[in-house]
Order: sequence, then structure tokens, then C-alpha cells
Amino acid sequence: MSCNGECFSGALMADYRPQGNIETIHGRETYVARPPNGSNPKGIVIIIPDAFGLPFPNNKNLADRYAKDGNFLVYLPDFMDGRSAPVWMLNVFPQVMSTATIWDWIVKPYYIAQAMYASGQYTSAKSGKVLCDAHFTAHASNVKVPDDAKKVTLPLSVAQATEDMVMTLEQARQVEAILREKAEKQGLKHSEVVYYEGANHGFGVRADQVWGNEKTKEHADGSIKQAIDFYNRVFQDWTAQ
Repeated sequence: MSCNGECFSGALMADYRPQGNIETIHGRETYVARPPNGSNPKGIVIIIPDAFGLPFPNNKNLADRYAKDGNFLVYLPDFMDGRSAPVWMLNVFPQVMSTATIWDWIVKPYYIAQAMYASGQYTSAKSGKVLCDAHFTAHASNVKVPDDAKKVTLPLSVAQATEDMVMTLEQARQVEAILREKAEKQGLKHSEVVYYEGANHGFGVRADQVWGNEKTKEHADGSIKQAIDFYNRVFQDWTAQ
């Protein structure tokens, strides 16, 4: 499943002032958000961001929310080595995706495919070594359903937009069924798919919170709460061992 123009649309939190700091960790520029008042973190959250990457203020806002509301130590690394999508694409892509004429419909997808060709995926393991304890994803892309869902071995929480054209509602329900089966037969705990009625792709970080759209803000806040609650359940199990 490839990503379409929805991956490059949404609202920009242009006036947001990040609360964390940029640090170099393992040679990679990383935004670090820490729990308030110097308190000990419950756990570590690593954000693999959307196409807009580290420079995007919305992604820093997300890291700050996890740190403040969840009491987590949060890392937002620049996995794109400075080649993340420019923020101006938020305005350009809705126009590029317009199909006002047959010429637009035929020609524009070619240029979009070229621009998106380098998009990739990250995994939870390298050389057989587990790199994390759980995954949360909002409006997933570059996922092959059902194959990728069948490979899940760690707790997975999915925030799914009902109007997502990248991972469709039908595909999300396939993922949900597979996770439910894994819970019943393999004892995989805490996995879930939560649906956000009327939400579109990108709602977790690019919801229109700036212009007072209360419904999209509700969706975004809901996905953050979902992630924090999920992490708390997983971390609680881990500390109890």
C-alpha cells in the first residue's frame, strides 16, 4: 500500500514553540522532550515521524504532549537525514491532487510517484534483536495488508481514521481481526484498533487545531490519549516482571 496526497495534507502549527531540545544522539540530530519538573520517566517513546520529519512543528508538539501528559522520555530522531518533505507541500499537494481536467488526472500522478519513490519503512527488529517493546501507529502508510499484520509479534495499537484512503477501513478491520486472533491463540496482549469516525489520514499530527476545528482537535487528542494509555499498560506489564 503506497501513500497518496493525503500523506502531504493537513494543518500546520506554525506558531508552536517546542518545549524540548535538539541533541545529537548516536550521530543523529534528535528532538528530545522530557517529563516536566525533572521527574523520572515511566518509559521511553521513540517517534518515527511522518514525511515532514524533524523540522515539522506538529511532530515536536506531539513529542511534547507525550512527555508532559504521559510522563515519558521522548525521542524524535531525524531519520531522513535532513531530507524530509518541506512544509510548503501542505499547501501544494491539495492542488496537485486536483483532477479538474483529464490532463491533470493523467500527468500529475507521474510526478507524485517520482517524488514519493524514496519513501521507506522502519522495523521493530534488526538481525533478530528486538529493538522495542511495543508499537503505536496513527494513520499507517506503506503497510501491506494482511501480510504485515500477520508478522506482528509485539503489542500494537492502531489509531485508524474511518475516511483514510491510504489504509482503508476494510484493511484496518483485517488488521483488527488478525490482532484479535493473535491475542486469543498467542497471548499477544494490549493490541487494538481504535476507529475515529470522520477523521482523515494525518489526523494524529496534522489535524486543524489552529483554526478551531473542534472535531479534528478531538480526533487528535483522542489518538494521543490512546497512545499514552497503551504505553502505560505495556510499561506496567514490563515493570511487573
